[in-house]
Amino acid sequence: MAFESLQKIVKPVGRSIVVPNKIGFATDVGGRGKNSGRFSLRITIPESAAKEIRFIKGDRIDILVDKESRMVLVKRVSQGGWMLSSANKNTRVLNVKITWAPGMPSVATTVYCDYIIDERGLVFELPDEVSFGDDCARRETDD
Repeated sequence: MAFESLQKIVKPVGRSIVVPNKIGFATDVGGRGKNSGRFSLRITIPESAAKEIRFIKGDRIDILVDKESRMVLVKRVSQGGWMLSSANKNTRVLNVKITWAPGMPSVATTVYCDYIIDERGLVFELPDEVSFGDDCARRETDD
């Protein structure tokens, strides 16, 4: 048996943790303090995916969710949507953070998802830990 450091698998980037070749999906506590009752949905796109789909910081995207199949499609748009940002200027890891609202997917802790890139955009499946209820799943872990 040999031990291997998790630092070889998970690379810290700024304050975020990025798992190479996986999409990060999280619900973060928003506002001032964990009792604010505000949450945000965060999607982290690893450098390999950003490079393959040619996403760059500042691109505008839309996030489409199929609740029945639990699939998410992230695609570039020319108007509306949300702007991609990065943790710092020295990385191509991109993320988008939007205010969470009832009915949107949420998760108690960050999950990492495999993805594919096709003609529509970046596609990934949400695991069973992700819920679509009117109450944020993250709230359960913050009491």
